[in-house]
Amino acid sequence: MIKKIQYIILLGFVLRFLAAIVFGDFDKGYYWEYGEIAKNIINGNGYSLFYIEDSELRHHFKENVAPAKSAYMPPGYVFFLLPFMYLNDIAVRNVLIYLFHILFASIVIYLVYLLTKKIFNERTAIVAAIISALLPEFIYAVLSFSPTVIYHLLVLSILIIFLNFEKIKFRYLYIAFLIALTIYFRSEFVLFFLMIVLFFLLKKQYIISTKLFFIVLILILPWSIRNYLVFEKVVPLSTSFGLNLYRGNNAEGIGSWGEDETEAKISMLGMDNLELEVNKIYQSKAVEFFQANPDQVIKNAFVKLYYFWVYYPNEQRSAHPVYLIPSIFLLLFFLYGIVVSYDWKKHHFTYMFLIFSTIVVVIFFPMARYQTMMKIAMIPFASYGISKIVDFFVPKFKKGKQ
Repeated sequence: MIKKIQYIILLGFVLRFLAAIVFGDFDKGYYWEYGEIAKNIINGNGYSLFYIEDSELRHHFKENVAPAKSAYMPPGYVFFLLPFMYLNDIAVRNVLIYLFHILFASIVIYLVYLLTKKIFNERTAIVAAIISALLPEFIYAVLSFSPTVIYHLLVLSILIIFLNFEKIKFRYLYIAFLIALTIYFRSEFVLFFLMIVLFFLLKKQYIISTKLFFIVLILILPWSIRNYLVFEKVVPLSTSFGLNLYRGNNAEGIGSWGEDETEAKISMLGMDNLELEVNKIYQSKAVEFFQANPDQVIKNAFVKLYYFWVYYPNEQRSAHPVYLIPSIFLLLFFLYGIVVSYDWKKHHFTYMFLIFSTIVVVIFFPMARYQTMMKIAMIPFASYGISKIVDFFVPKFKKGKQ
């Protein structure tokens, strides 16, 4: 007998497949910075991205241009794309990328079900799986050439393993591998990792915290060593810290890429350690803003919280009813569910992930895509909220019918 969850996963797969057919861009050969780095690797430029042309900082791949070596984007999604980039037929390439995204998304639906069943119950888990299968932004995520779907898969895997931590053999290796792999896809995830280490330290579980810290450190060390050899300076994970800090903390407004003065400084740079110099300029500008406008920094923090949790006005799709209405209902059900189910001992890692996601946005800047990445951890609580509301109203409805 086919179980309900199998029907839901099939539904999610079909909806994403249809979305790819109807809305997929099969002629698009641009995969953001991830794809441009992959193109440079294939064309013998190594892991590189930026160059200066016509007094502007550019990152689109261009033949016969030698870009500067890069650590701007973490290597995870770049190397996911790399095999596909060897296919010259863009339509075939995009079909395959979409198919992998759809497969990963189908696994995500099942993992949401497993996580919710573990922390709540079967009925709530079914509701969570249905939300994951039907939520428009999750369907759209498979069409985005970004690591969002893979990030969902990895985060859910980590949370599920932590729920079963004491029962799993080689648990330190599994969890450390997944954490390191997630860092390779999203550098900021290192903050969540440090929160986990601190959590175990505060609980005086020194063996767990030490093992996790050093295994993850060993696993991400190859990237850090590569960066040191390339830049001759310590670059643990990324050269995008300065720009991301500036985009969330500047005089022009949240999300700004820079004013004329900053762009002029960048245009004067040479190719030697270009990314490090760009990073230094943006970081310096952000620090200047902190020092000169402490009150505005505090106000911006609350604005970022609103943009992240409620409504992000700087992207057109955020205002579309298909995106906005489900998001509002998801938030309302989540708020109710997380309050009525509050249990730090039971849900602490999921809480920590939500806190980590919020801290990153407050320090840097929000985007609709960041909401989507975080919402994967909201779904179990939203589903529980729906279940509790149904439990409250359905008996009264049945009683009124009698």
